[in-house]
Amino acid sequence: MEERVMPYGEPVPTGTVENTTGWGYSMSDCECDFTDGKFPSQLPHIHDSLELYFHLSGDVSFLVGDRVYPLQKGDVVLSRRHELHLCVYNSPCVHRHLCGWVDIPGSGLPSVLSGREDFFPVVHLRGEDEERYLACAKDLARFGGDGGYATEALACLTEMFVLLRKNTGKERAENYPDDFRPILDYCNERFCEISGVEEICSHFFVSRSSLDRIFRRNLRIGPKEYLVSRKMAYAKRLLTEGKTVEDTAFLCGFGDASHFIAVFKKRFLVTPKTFQRRSGLLREREGEVGRPLPLP
Repeated sequence: MEERVMPYGEPVPTGTVENTTGWGYSMSDCECDFTDGKFPSQLPHIHDSLELYFHLSGDVSFLVGDRVYPLQKGDVVLSRRHELHLCVYNSPCVHRHLCGWVDIPGSGLPSVLSGREDFFPVVHLRGEDEERYLACAKDLARFGGDGGYATEALACLTEMFVLLRKNTGKERAENYPDDFRPILDYCNERFCEISGVEEICSHFFVSRSSLDRIFRRNLRIGPKEYLVSRKMAYAKRLLTEGKTVEDTAFLCGFGDASHFIAVFKKRFLVTPKTFQRRSGLLREREGEVGRPLPLP
């Protein structure tokens, strides 16, 4: 059976919204036909910008943070900067979605959302709000990198975030089978301490082949890939906060810094030090531009 590998990488915003705010964005409209049951092979994503995923069709769930959410038409998933996320195919389907990436100074989440105690990463849009959000997202995709539409793009982003704030509600997490939820929780809580897959097998008294089968049945990826992705997401956060490469390696559970550097570079195509230097320049730029984009 031919394995289809989806392209992996860090999206680069294609439009500068307004130079005085430091914001940038890109937007894509995607349709993937997996009705033959040959699901894509992909790693969890870890972006340096906020991702806005808008679900249009397909039997999929979305892993974001440490929970998995079943999606319905009109759902929006927000994955914050350096947050682990992955689209999980539940059955053969035609998967259509709009996906956007927004560079936001500061925490990576607009204050209009981050200040809410009831905020969850999946927002359910319905009726007129769903239609309006879709129209704004399509406009952003149409504007592309044309600087002549900076004002219009800024207005679209503002309205999209206002709609998300209005509809933020209760969490709807998926109930996984009894043989997987404890394993996933264990990995999420202890990923820095877990030295290898064998440790998980020993803790839950399962064979390596059984553990691999359980992970792939529920997330379409293996346990090793999941653990490494968790460590890499945490590593990006630590490096951005100013931790040294050596301290980051230790805190992420790597035996030595050289192994950590090799894994990081293979995943992101840059060394941890280069990534940290670029993040430092970004923080300096954010300090210069001052106040982030105001939202009502």
